[in-house]
Amino acid sequence: MKKGLILLIVVGLSLGLMVGCNKKSKENEDQYKVEIIEDNTKASGIAMTVKRAKVTNNIRAEEAKKITEYLDEVINNYITDYQDSVTSYDEEEDMGDYEFDYQYSLLNETDNYLIFKLTTLWQAGGPYLSDGTEYYMFDKETG
Repeated sequence: MKKGLILLIVVGLSLGLMVGCNKKSKENEDQYKVEIIEDNTKASGIAMTVKRAKVTNNIRAEEAKKITEYLDEVINNYITDYQDSVTSYDEEEDMGDYEFDYQYSLLNETDNYLIFKLTTLWQAGGPYLSDGTEYYMFDKETG
């Protein structure tokens, strides 16, 4: 009876060690990580709230970099358009009616895709603001 119990324990421990040794370390996993970085800045004297997405992956670094650069390019184009819309900026003028708010968030991650949501709020001194939502989907294998 004791020999059977000891044998059972030895077999259990051996299997546990074999399974544990075959596990991949987290550093080698093909896993995307998304960090939302607050990048508040001023353009033409107007405070801007910007939250950018930074995508990283230990295995697919080029693909992650491509996704980050694309998302940054979208926001940078919006910032340029916003600056161009402010034609009569005066340092002394109160710019309280001007607002720029662009924020990315990771909406969903599937086995094959990363899906980002970009919410926008844009007001250039008029009585009406412009807001919207855009979605961007990226293939994990190709970026």
